Amino acid sequence: VNLRHNFSDSFNVTFAYSKSLARPDYFDLVPYEYFNSENEGIDGERAEVEIGNPNLEATVSNNLDIMAEKYVGNTGIISGGLFYKSLDNWIYTYNTNTYTYNGFNNYEFTQKRNGKSASVFGVELAIQKELIDNLNVAANYTFTDSETDSVDGRNDVPLAGAVENMYNVSLAYETDKFFVRASYNYAGEQLDELGGATWEDISENKGLPRRPLGKIGITVSGANFDITAHISKA
Repeated sequence: VNLRHNFSDSFNVTFAYSKSLARPDYFDLVPYEYFNSENEGIDGERAEVEIGNPNLEATVSNNLDIMAEKYVGNTGIISGGLFYKSLDNWIYTYNTNTYTYNGFNNYEFTQKRNGKSASVFGVELAIQKELIDNLNVAANYTFTDSETDSVDGRNDVPLAGAVENMYNVSLAYETDKFFVRASYNYAGEQLDELGGATWEDISENKGLPRRPLGKIGITVSGANFDITAHISKA
């Protein structure tokens, strides 16, 4: 459902409601068991056990959005919005280093599981404007706050994959024959996998808390050339 009201030729507000369903990956539903002890004992590595979960349920999400847009000049726009999501049976990756497998302790165990419910609230801000002839600036910022129910006995767990702070800024100069753009992208910390305790929470960096990630990009192009460079720093 989308409702939009134009307060003037240059200002409007849009309200939207949607309901979505996200099914688990088919592979995660297979009742498989994967065991790997190849690197056990090397630099503190543990034997790994990964088990499928045929009881996974689809995630159902109710989504509310409200967005206001103000057009400035011929090409400029300023916008701001709020969004809220209520999720049931959200899916996360559970990981623990104290799993018992076939009578042996302290295996690294991984499995996809369902949480009961979660909520996400966020704010979005964006601006795009021509500063002077041929010179344009674009920027956006998103803040996200998430909460979940008790997950494996824990009450301090944010929603896996939710990034609290994210923003992008770019400055571009363009003529008929030349184009140059410099940009900076930032993504704050996020949780990728949940453990049995806070110290077991991990990310794709295998056991290290995920650090904020900044990326600088530069693009230069002309009639006969095109150069793009990216620099990332955690």
